[in-house]
Amino acid sequence: MGTKSGSGFYLSKSTVAFFTLLFAALFIAFTVFAVLYLRRTGFCTLNKEEESDKVKPLNCTVVPTPGRQGIWDHYRLPTSLVPINYQLELWPRFHPESPESTFTGDVNITFQCKNATDVILLHSEQIEVTVVELVRFEIGTEAPQILEVWRSSLYSYLVINLNETLTENSIYVLRVNFSGVIDNSTGGFMKMDYEEDGRNLSVITTQMEPTYARSVFPCFDEPSFKATFDIRLIYLPNYVALSNMPAINTSPISDEDGVIWKVTTFNTTLKMSTYIVAFVICEFSYIEMIEHGNEIRIWARKSAIENGEADYALNITGAIIRHVMDYLNVSYPLTKTELVAVPEFPASGMENWGLIIFHENSLLFDYNSQNEVKLPASVKTIMDKWTMQTGYPVITLNATTGTLSQEPFDAKLRQATSANNTWYVPIEWIKNGSAQPLTWLKSKEERSFSDEEEEKLQMALSLEKSNLHLVIETVSFILEQVQLELRQVLSKIEVSIQENSVKLSTLTDQLEYFKETFTNRIEMAEHLAASAEERAVNVSSECKKLGEKLGDRLAALEDGSRRYNVRIEDLPENRESSNPVKFAAELFSKIIGDDFKAESEIAMAYRVRGSNTVRPRPRSFIVRFERLSFKLEVMALLRNKEDIIYENNHILIFPDFSPATATKRAAFYNIKQRLRQASVKYSLLYLAKLKVEWQGQFYVFASKEAAEKELRKLIPGLF
Repeated sequence: MGTKSGSGFYLSKSTVAFFTLLFAALFIAFTVFAVLYLRRTGFCTLNKEEESDKVKPLNCTVVPTPGRQGIWDHYRLPTSLVPINYQLELWPRFHPESPESTFTGDVNITFQCKNATDVILLHSEQIEVTVVELVRFEIGTEAPQILEVWRSSLYSYLVINLNETLTENSIYVLRVNFSGVIDNSTGGFMKMDYEEDGRNLSVITTQMEPTYARSVFPCFDEPSFKATFDIRLIYLPNYVALSNMPAINTSPISDEDGVIWKVTTFNTTLKMSTYIVAFVICEFSYIEMIEHGNEIRIWARKSAIENGEADYALNITGAIIRHVMDYLNVSYPLTKTELVAVPEFPASGMENWGLIIFHENSLLFDYNSQNEVKLPASVKTIMDKWTMQTGYPVITLNATTGTLSQEPFDAKLRQATSANNTWYVPIEWIKNGSAQPLTWLKSKEERSFSDEEEEKLQMALSLEKSNLHLVIETVSFILEQVQLELRQVLSKIEVSIQENSVKLSTLTDQLEYFKETFTNRIEMAEHLAASAEERAVNVSSECKKLGEKLGDRLAALEDGSRRYNVRIEDLPENRESSNPVKFAAELFSKIIGDDFKAESEIAMAYRVRGSNTVRPRPRSFIVRFERLSFKLEVMALLRNKEDIIYENNHILIFPDFSPATATKRAAFYNIKQRLRQASVKYSLLYLAKLKVEWQGQFYVFASKEAAEKELRKLIPGLF
């Protein structure tokens, strides 16, 4: 090396070597830390655009290729992964005037690895996945890195390939961000539009059965893959949100535009399948009652609630729950049952656990415009959907055979088939890229082929020509044998006719005998037909009697549910304010006496049926007592009051009955007036019987007709 100049900066060889090694070490350390970070988080962000049937993930090392084969080619999910819990958040952004509504979502799926695998399969259809992240549930342990995320469209799978296998018996959490479209379809995330009071309104609802859950959020969408669900919904403040479980928290949030939204978190569900996950976002009103500690609510349009169209459903649902629990000696595991009447719902009803959704026509009943013949059908629909809730001890579900059956109380009629059963020899062939075989030479069917299809068909026939020739030769041989047999039979018939021509007259006589015999049989058949018609009339009469018995039974059920109630008429509106129970207790104290305390004995109190803006009288006010004995005590005390006045208004207080029973009791009105004028003692027995005391004897009548007939004889001049 030459001499150093007097200026400049010089480094020795050892110094250069030291800095070179230091730079290399820093580079290696940075690379190692980056890899470890990716291994720890297993994070992968996806493009929104699709190429073919796969989604290209960003920052992933492997790009999927079309036509890949693997476990995603089977229509059933593998059993290597089992879901434990879904933490699901959904944010629907909709407006009644908007032609298209969207939603975003975030789900954390906690699952257990039963068998080691390096592939995670989820169902996902018609939703756009944007973020996928995998972490290990145990603190301080690492999850495998996500290599690629893509879609297999054949069976609607979201395929997540990992760089390592998941550890057997370990628990992991998969987080997925996604978005989708809300439409007016018959399943999944639906928006139903309706009009009320001149306003265009919308209700958001779900129909997950049979496999629509995958179009709402990524999931293991098979009935046997049960898990618990923690659901959170974000929606506009003027709406109310419902789900399978009761709400445990509601709070406001604001979005990036400063718009205020409401967030409702629901309690954790019991273990259940994805197809009975449900929620409703609406502007409905409700009526409610408590039965066996279970809160029952009927939700419907506000006008339907005000008109009393949900009253019957509320009363009969309570009776159904009480009857099933008592009869089967089982307890309902949830604390609430909500029945929702949705306009234009695509099914008569869906038995989601805790949130049963009905079409309006299946749940609501308008006493003013509908015939009560519809009531038995409404009872059956409500009972079917309540008892078919999956998870209730009455019903169990086994999906291992691939068959789903949820109608144990319903015997379906079998329709006659019109299928052509003519024997034929089919030739099946498959087009490239299709999994569905096509049939050629099918009976009563013709098909033309393109040049390309004809060439492929000729190749297929060439491969199977030996079998085809065998079939054709066999058929030809059978036809020849049949022709030979026919010739022999025809020859024998011809000979027989020639030999027996002399017996034709005898045959004619025999035919005349047969004719006479058949005539007698026809007359007998006519006699049997007349008898059958008479029997049909009798059966019709029996059916009518059975229908009356069924109506009486339904009325008895409803009366049983109302037995703890009293009905107050002509009580001015809006006096009960926000605490109708307290108001009812104070009302009875004023009427009976200040020392009479009833608040602890009153289970509920409410106004029913109709609106005071259209009715000339105030709506009825119902008070339900905890104990029947206390209700009877109240009624006994009220009978001593000649006139009950509240705020200068005469009010009437009497037991609450079903419409059928109330009609029967009202039928005795004229008779009671005549008995009162004649100073004859009488009383109305429960449910609707008239008891009359005359000359030291007691007479009980079950109908107005029977009472009039007998009393005309007993008390001359009464009528």
